[in-house]
Amino acid sequence: MVSGISFAGCGFLYPYYFGVTKYLAENFDTSKIACAGISAGCTAAASLACGVTEREHWDALQGAQQLWVKRWLGPFMISTRNWILPYLPTFEAHEKDLLAASREGRLSLGVTAIFPRGSWWPMTCRVVDTFRSAKEFVYSVTCSQRLFPFYRMPVGSINGELVVDGVFSTTFAKPKCVSLEQLVTVAPWANGGDICPRVSPWCWLYVTPPSRESWERAIQTGYEDAKRLHAVFEKKGFTAHQPMTIPPRSRKVVNIPRGNNASAHHMV
Repeated sequence: MVSGISFAGCGFLYPYYFGVTKYLAENFDTSKIACAGISAGCTAAASLACGVTEREHWDALQGAQQLWVKRWLGPFMISTRNWILPYLPTFEAHEKDLLAASREGRLSLGVTAIFPRGSWWPMTCRVVDTFRSAKEFVYSVTCSQRLFPFYRMPVGSINGELVVDGVFSTTFAKPKCVSLEQLVTVAPWANGGDICPRVSPWCWLYVTPPSRESWERAIQTGYEDAKRLHAVFEKKGFTAHQPMTIPPRSRKVVNIPRGNNASAHHMV
């Protein structure tokens, strides 16, 4: 079993996660960490698993907002296509790493299956971890975020099942190759997971697109909380970066001739 990390759904509070992933990348070997996310937490899972930067996520969000400003409902009741278009180029640029993470079981998304046995209840969590293209991945992300009133079509479809936002069935998705004892959970509200802030943010921030200033402030908060709770990662089996060691300079004897019959030993 390997160590893993799971990010909860959190609306527009997700920049907090980029501070956590930044701290992880600076202090731990992230190449073998299995990452999972639900709803907005999928962005952080992708960031850690296939190298999508917070700036790329920000630029994609700005592209989405350009579609919102033309609509009197803003970010509400948007078609699936218009959620996919701003984000697809970002993930296509990382498609090779994304597909490698999928093959290795390092990237998973959580969705909620409805009518799993012909009835609405109980709703069942499904972990999606196989992606054949960047477009398929982005569509799966929209399914994990399928929450009214953000989407015009309130349900998506994966593997023949109707699915909605993952938060309806669980708070955290668990990668299949990770045990609960080795899973770190992250949430941007107090007492929400293993890594979380001391104080919960205002509730309206969940549904309010962040400014660049609040985006960067959330990243800094996530970074500081991950640093404060560094021991959690160690307890869950995360591997710290090994310090670089510089081998000692070799010393060898060189004969330097002096005159016709003399020689001396010189150390270098």
